[in-house]
Amino acid sequence: MIRTVLNAVKTAVLMPLFAIFTLTMAAAVIIVSLVRRDAPFADKIILFWCRVFLLLGPITYEVSGLENIDPSRKAVVVSNHDSNFDIPIAFLTLRLPIRYLAKKELFSIPLFAEAMRRVGMIETDRAVGVKAIGQVNTGVSDSVARGHQLMIYPEGTRTAGVATRPFKKGAFRIAVDNKLDIIPMAIVGSGEAWEPGSKVIYPGHVKARVLEMVSTEGLTVDDVTVLKDQVEAMIHGAIDEMRDQT
Repeated sequence: MIRTVLNAVKTAVLMPLFAIFTLTMAAAVIIVSLVRRDAPFADKIILFWCRVFLLLGPITYEVSGLENIDPSRKAVVVSNHDSNFDIPIAFLTLRLPIRYLAKKELFSIPLFAEAMRRVGMIETDRAVGVKAIGQVNTGVSDSVARGHQLMIYPEGTRTAGVATRPFKKGAFRIAVDNKLDIIPMAIVGSGEAWEPGSKVIYPGHVKARVLEMVSTEGLTVDDVTVLKDQVEAMIHGAIDEMRDQT
């Protein structure tokens, strides 16, 4: 009980400060992008924001399997999604120029939305579902052309507890349509630090594991379900294994 109260107070104090910090970093990204589109310094700002984000826990992390990444291959990172901490963990561990599909609600936040657009984050409307594939593919094509790697959470939203939601096909359809290989990634521990819907953030330790890349060469829309099932099984297996080790 005392632990919960102390962390609730900590969260209440730090979150408003972090919101101000986030808007400040967004302004910095906008200024940098005005000087040069896709300036490398913008990614340094993003990584700095990620490090500060993890201090809210604070959150420590470890990653394995980085040797499975071939940065020369255009790819989409596909991962389970347990917490808001998953995003900074991915940026900091993968060390790739990641851009992700973001729900349209985030693009309604002044300044933050403009910064997201300028660095190449892709807006998606989950309510529209498969109808948004064409619009998303346009954004993905532009992002890939700018040298970015894509990040998608196929569960569609954060998942409370240890269970994961069934993966949706959208991420895999996008990968096939855009001829992107897949980097499967499993994350455990982030949901325990900040459970979806909770207003209390706890200290925590997160483990991330990068699995063997999956090629989409030669695949068509007819192969999307099989591809989804393959990657989903890989990620679920890694999650179970990592949880057994804790």
